[in-house]
Amino acid sequence: MTAYNKDFMRRTEYRKARLEMHLDAVRNTLEGYYESILPLIENEDRKCDASKLDDTIECMLDSLAGALKTTGQKPLAKTQRAFYKNFLYLLILSPEIDYDPPRILEHYIKASFGDILYEADILSHLMKDKPERALVMHEQLPWESEADEKHDIIYSSMTAYEELTGKKVSDLYQDKESEYHNQITKKNRSAKAKITIEDNTEISDNEEANRLMPYQEPDDIIYRSESISEAALSIERWKEYLPDAGQYINCYEKFRKDLINRPGLTKRIKDDMKLMLDAYLAENNISAYSLGDYYGLIDEALRKVPGKLTHEMVRARLFTEDE
Repeated sequence: MTAYNKDFMRRTEYRKARLEMHLDAVRNTLEGYYESILPLIENEDRKCDASKLDDTIECMLDSLAGALKTTGQKPLAKTQRAFYKNFLYLLILSPEIDYDPPRILEHYIKASFGDILYEADILSHLMKDKPERALVMHEQLPWESEADEKHDIIYSSMTAYEELTGKKVSDLYQDKESEYHNQITKKNRSAKAKITIEDNTEISDNEEANRLMPYQEPDDIIYRSESISEAALSIERWKEYLPDAGQYINCYEKFRKDLINRPGLTKRIKDDMKLMLDAYLAENNISAYSLGDYYGLIDEALRKVPGKLTHEMVRARLFTEDE
């Protein structure tokens, strides 16, 4: 018998989390969340088609409006629909971003239906804070966020906006945001000044120069230059993929303005996006629940899983006893 100690508990929790992850993968597969949105919006050259993108987003929002009506919930208002449209547009087209150094990754677009739920959850959580604080902190200090650093709508769309316009997002800051940004800047400056004073107490001029310009191995320099070159290439490819840079810029500015001035628009986003996807994926035969007579194939495959697991667990117990 295994002793139920701390190591055993940690191992059990880890294994439990692994199995839950696999179960979630099964659920997401059945829901259709792992399916990519890209085939619905791309042309034969695998570039985004503006009309296909618009049609896809409108169809998803029509599904949401219908589902809200069917379930007897509050109808989808025009302002709410416009906000969701901007959210979906940016989510689908915004590139993946790496924070260090900030750059658009080679595989720049990764839009699955599940990403919609993921991003809605992040946004809903983020906007529980004061909107100006949430956005400025997230934009200026993204590494302190709990969000996935590779694909996060606020940071990735901000980086894309700055690439397209040559401007800084801080140019869009309103009074409340500018005030909070100034507070962060002053706090960072005073922190850096304190560190500098402490570091300089017994440092010679040469040592100070080495501290400010640390030695870099040749391989590090080459890697960084290659990263910068790859980033430039990826940015150009992403720009070529965009159907309309002007529309992306306009969409981002409206979306960001709404987050500051109308934070209540995010209050229902998590539940609404879940309802929208469930309806849309079922209506378009993407989820397993809408596969008609062929649904039985999926049902039969899952029905066999418990028996297969039981068989493997019996074998595993026998092996464990022999050890």
